[in-house]
This record gives sequence, structure tokens and C-alpha cells, in this order.
Amino acid sequence: MSCFPTGKYARYKRATAYFLNWLVRARGPRRDGKQFQLETFSHVVKEIAANPSTLTPKLRQGLPKALAACQYAIVLREHVASFFPEHDEGQAGHQYFMKLLRSWHGILKTVEVGQTQAAVQSESADFENYYEVLDVDDDFLPDEDSYEAKVERPQTAIMNKNRLFEEAFADEMKMEVACFFTELDELMQGVCKVYGQVKREQRTLVEVTVVAKLAMDSASALTAQLQLKYSALRTSEDLYNVVRNIDPDKFRQRMAAIHTKYLTDLQESLLNGDGAIPYVPGMFLMDFLGVGTTLASFLTALPIDSTKSIKFPTGCFGEAYGEDRTPHYALLPDPSKSNVFLLQQLPLLHKTIVEKKVTTGSGYDSSAPMDSFMVLMEKYFTTREVTVPVVFACICWMKSVVALQGDAGLGRNVSLTFKHSTELMRNIETTVAKGNVRNAHKKSNNVLQLCADEIKRSTGHRYLSRANPLLAGLTMLDHHFKYLHMASEILLVTSRFRSFGHVYNALVKEGYLQHIPFVDDILEVYSEMIYTPSREAATRGSYYRSLLLSVDLRSTSVDAVCRGETLPAGNEKFKKRKVFHLSDVSETYQLMVKNDKSRLKHSSWAAILDGAANVCSKELFETRVLSRDLLKLNDELANVYFELCGELKAITGSMSGQNQQQQKKMEDGVIMVLLQLLDGGETVEAADMCKKAAAVVRKTFATPPTAAADNYFTFPSQPDFVTQEYGSHSVMSSEEKDNREQMFSKLMKLLQTSNGPLARSTLRYLKLEIKKDRELLAFALYCIMLLQDQHTMLNWWSG
Repeated sequence: MSCFPTGKYARYKRATAYFLNWLVRARGPRRDGKQFQLETFSHVVKEIAANPSTLTPKLRQGLPKALAACQYAIVLREHVASFFPEHDEGQAGHQYFMKLLRSWHGILKTVEVGQTQAAVQSESADFENYYEVLDVDDDFLPDEDSYEAKVERPQTAIMNKNRLFEEAFADEMKMEVACFFTELDELMQGVCKVYGQVKREQRTLVEVTVVAKLAMDSASALTAQLQLKYSALRTSEDLYNVVRNIDPDKFRQRMAAIHTKYLTDLQESLLNGDGAIPYVPGMFLMDFLGVGTTLASFLTALPIDSTKSIKFPTGCFGEAYGEDRTPHYALLPDPSKSNVFLLQQLPLLHKTIVEKKVTTGSGYDSSAPMDSFMVLMEKYFTTREVTVPVVFACICWMKSVVALQGDAGLGRNVSLTFKHSTELMRNIETTVAKGNVRNAHKKSNNVLQLCADEIKRSTGHRYLSRANPLLAGLTMLDHHFKYLHMASEILLVTSRFRSFGHVYNALVKEGYLQHIPFVDDILEVYSEMIYTPSREAATRGSYYRSLLLSVDLRSTSVDAVCRGETLPAGNEKFKKRKVFHLSDVSETYQLMVKNDKSRLKHSSWAAILDGAANVCSKELFETRVLSRDLLKLNDELANVYFELCGELKAITGSMSGQNQQQQKKMEDGVIMVLLQLLDGGETVEAADMCKKAAAVVRKTFATPPTAAADNYFTFPSQPDFVTQEYGSHSVMSSEEKDNREQMFSKLMKLLQTSNGPLARSTLRYLKLEIKKDRELLAFALYCIMLLQDQHTMLNWWSG
């Protein structure tokens, strides 16, 4: 399901049509024989201002909203005015129509319509800037045809009105393309903003990848909508030429001014600021030209045979990119020549895609949500066409590098994505080895194994992500969402989690167990799935009944069970209740995997991207639905039930160590009797059994917060992932960096020349230097990972 906000130009057109339609109605039928023209409405507006009583009650009532529509149209036109000439030739064009709108609005807003102040404020809107306009709901102004009930109109009136609208929207295609590029610019600005927050560790690669993917999807959707209307605008060059040719001289001046401001702001930030990379509104077109030109030039070097990869001599495009050695490769946009960074990286992508096709017989799956970047690149290589979506994706890629590079920021963030995927793979392998999932649901166990195998295969392509945080983030999220989905399905479709929630609730309410924050947080998130009708309704005397209601039994069947009656065969005793999945508790999962954008309530792209990032942050660090490890929780619940059966085996008379079906029956029996004991009186035997059950739960889950974080969460609770993993990274001078690298090389040589254990003096020296600079250990780990990737790339080049 997809639900994008109305496009900027569509909103402008609707507002303009709404206002003009109001003017047509206010003009009324004239018998002077004059046709509708824009200029004639200046006389109509002056007549209304001079004598407002000529308006019908309905028109007077609609004037405030008509004025709001007029101002809406003015503000949107002003925002794209920089693309159009300052002075129009004759009575046509952008500036002429905007002048008319301003004049009409200025005159009509002085008209007293006789409404109360509250009524006027409820219908009108005072937009101070462009972003306030964008935040107005799409339904603020209805379509002009719904302004009033449709009535039969003479054919000549309809023709005159259509002619009027044609005059008003004479420059429609140019303005629509200009609006299109301003929307792409705002999307890119939102992406850059969040990548900058990742560099400062205010957000993580998880949130920014969500934002970047949403921006890429939005750019693709906006492009498709535009091309549906103007099929001739097929390539990125076609669209670029439209805005460039509106007023070529003014366009060049605008781009030069943006480029100058970017360099000035960049210099100020690097010398006197925090080093954050600036984004100058409007610079998207400058990047669009540079990246589009590079992509087009690279296509000329591709082999005709699509099964052959392309090879360039080593050093053909200069020194290999390094975030601290050659940051200028991606940092300084230069539309006049091809981008070195892309020219070095594109051959790697091309060969990887070619090899996948040759090996598997197919390319990347366009329906796989997290493969969006690779799908776009594959289409680019296959069709040999530079489209807007692929240019937008490559700009996102370069902006991610620009924002994160320097002081190991790029390498550390990307390395964390690898580490996270590896940990997920190990978690799966541990769970599969235990056999808990296999015994409960063999199909789920097989899917888990496939997920682990997929992560393992992806390690061979990590060299692609070293200089591509966008791809690294998408790959990590692909693994993470699949892991979360499988863990959620395994946990939520089995009865253990639900029955544990009822037992825990009863033990706490009866005073046998203190609240355990970790468990309480989980039960709050999944309360609707666990408790029927609610957790509060499960009290002494109804604990067992509440559990039965939660497992799809009808209330009549529950009453029969509580009376000790045997239930009849058949499905009549069951009532189908909603089945919960990960998408029911995670809006981020809905957005990324289910492509459900219905919850994106804002109208401006800035607010939409911020909203998506905020929701993701909330699910990572507050509700923790994106970071809670449900697979480990499922394993722990299996252990809890095993221990409960061992502690309370006297209740059922059964012993553990039987087959799975018998074990399940024994677990259900223990839970049933335990809840019935909690429902009943406080006998000594009942209290003893409840204390034993509480002790089992307490031993498993009442751990210190730090232990719980290590055991049951896949992400830390704060966004400074990099610092928590690698420690703080102080900004060093070039001399300090050289000294560290020299010391590192010296220590490596000591290790290389040793034929066995280090001599005592050498070991003492090694420890002393590491104590002086503990970053040497992190540097060593980082270098090892780089060497692994370099080895992979060496094989790639020689292959």
C-alpha cells in the first residue's frame, strides 16, 4: 500500500483553480459578450471591493477560503520564480500571472464580508512562508468542482471557463518540472540533514537508511507521476533541459551563486565550525548535472556484451578513494567533469551485478524492498539509460559519504553494519543448534537457516559497501527486518509467550513477584495480543478464564471449560481473533517492508522525512520494538517452561525429557493448574507452588539493566553506537595520525618477525605503547577488516 502526499504543482493548480472558479462565480453571467480573460477579472475584483453586497451569501461565506487559495498559489509560485525570467514579454508568463494574483489578493482581503472573526479565521489561512504552505493538509482546499453543488451550465460558459484555465496554466509544463526539482531538492536536503546527525551520533545508520530509502521511493514516485503526464520527458537530461532552458542566463547565474555559497559555507564550517557539511537549498540541480554527466560518460565504456564486466587499469582515475586521504573526491561538486569517486566505484557495482546474473540466471528482485538501490543500478547498466531515480540514488550515496567521511567516521559506521549482521547470523545459528524452533515449528526453523545463509553469502560483497553507507545500511536493514520478522512470527504464533504473560501478570498481582521492567515493557507493547479483553481485567478469580479467552475460545466454551465440561469436536467452540505480526507494532517495518505510507500525515517533505526518522528513533530507543531480540526471548521462554515443568512436576505427575507433543501437553497442564491455584484460595501448597514459579521467572529475567541489554537487545539504548563500540575518536592533526600509523607499523613488524611467543622485554614494550594509545587496538581491528576487503577486491580485479 502506498500513499504519497499530493505533489507540489498539483496543490498549486488546485488552489489556483479554486480561486479562479470563485472569481468566475462572483463575475456571474454577463451580457456584454466579452469572453473570460484573466485581465478582465481585475475589473471584477475592483467591483467587489467597491460594492461587496453584489456577492451572494454563499460567495461571501467562501471568500476567506478563496483568499487562502490565492495566497497559497502566490507562495508556491514565488518559490519557483528563480527559474523564470524577471520580466515577461507581453501579457503572458509566470511573472505576469503572479502580479495579477498579488493584485487581486491585496484588493479582496480588504473586503468586509460580515462574518464573525472566529468564522473568518477558521476558513482563512495566513501563510508567512513556503514551508507553512506545504504543511497544510491536502484536503484544506477541495477540488474546485466541489465548491458548490453542480448545476447545469450553458456550453458557452463551460468553454469560456476552460479557455480561462488554459490561459492561467499556459506555462504548465515548465512550472511543473520546476516544482518537481524543488521537491527533489527538499528530499535531498532532508537526507543530508539526517546523515549529518549520524556523524554527530544524534541518530544512527538505521534511521538515516529509513529516511534515504523513503526519499528514493518518493523521488521515483514523483518521476513516474510526471512522466505519466509528459511521456517525452524520459531521461534525466530531458528534465534537466526543461528548467535550464526556461531562462538559460538566469539559470547559470543561479547555479554559480549556489556553488559559491556552498564553498563559502564549507570553508567556514571546516575552519571555524564543527566540520558539518552544508547543504545549500537549490544545489540539487548542480549535483544532478555532475552525477548525471558522470553516469552518462560511464555508459560509453560498457561492453556491448551484457555478460562481460568492465576493467580499467589500476590508478586510471587517480589514487584509490580513502575517507581521510581523498575526501575531495566526493566533497567538491564539479559539474564540468566526471566525478572521480563514482568512476572508481561504478566498475565494482557493474561486475557484481553481472556476476550475479551469470551465476544465478537472474538479477535483483524489484519486489524486495531493501534491494532498491541495487535494482536501480542494475536497470541503469541494463537499459543504458540515465534516469532521475538512478541519479537521485547516486547523489544520496555520495552525500552519505560526504557526511560521514573523516576521522574514521565512514569506516566505523559501515563496520558496525557488518558487525550487526554477523551477530544476527550467530544468534540464528545458536537458536537453530538448540532445536527449540525446530521442535515447535520445522518450517520456521528452515526459514531461519535460510536467513543465516543469506547473511553469510552477503559477506563476500562487503567491499561494495566500504565506500557506500547507503548500500551498507540497506543491507543491514534487510537482514535486520528478516530477523525481526521471523523472530516475531516464532514468538507470537506459539502459545508460550501468551501464557507466560498471563502467569507473570497473576504472580505480580498476587504479590509473589515484583515488577520486572524488561518484562513489563514487552507486555505493554504486546498487551492487545496477550490479554482478552485487557490486562486490567485479568484479576484473581479470572486469571485462567482470561487466558482461555485469549486463545480463541468463545466465551460460552470458556464457561464450559471452567465448569469442567468436555468441549464438543468441531470449530464452533472457537472465535477467530486478530493475529498479530511485526507490522502491527512497528510503523517503520510497515513503511520499509510493506510499503505502507498511509501513516505519513505531513504534507511537506521535510516534515515527512523528519517524522519517519522520529518514529524509527522511538522504536529503537523507547518502545524498543526494532531492537528487542525476540528470538533470544523465545529461547529463554523455552528454558523457563522447561524449569517450570521440572519444579512443578508434582502437579501433573509427568516427567521432562519426553517427546515434543508430550512436553507441550505438560506445559499447558502446568500453566492451567498454576493459574487455577492463583485464582483460588491461599493454601500452603498453592503458595509454595506459586513461589517456585516466581523464583524461576525471577532468576531468568530479573537481571541488571546492563545484562538485560546485552541479552535481549540487538541495538544499544542510545544512538552513539560508534562510540560505544569503538570508543571516542579524537580529532588528530596530520602529524599525530602519521605518528600513530608509524607506531602501528612498528608494532606489526615486531609481531611479524617473532617466530614464537614474544620476548618479555618486547611484550612489555608492546603493552606500554598500547596503554599510551588504546586506539591502536581499534586501528588494528579496522585495518584487518580493510585488508579482508582489499583481498576480496584484489581477487575481483584479477578475476
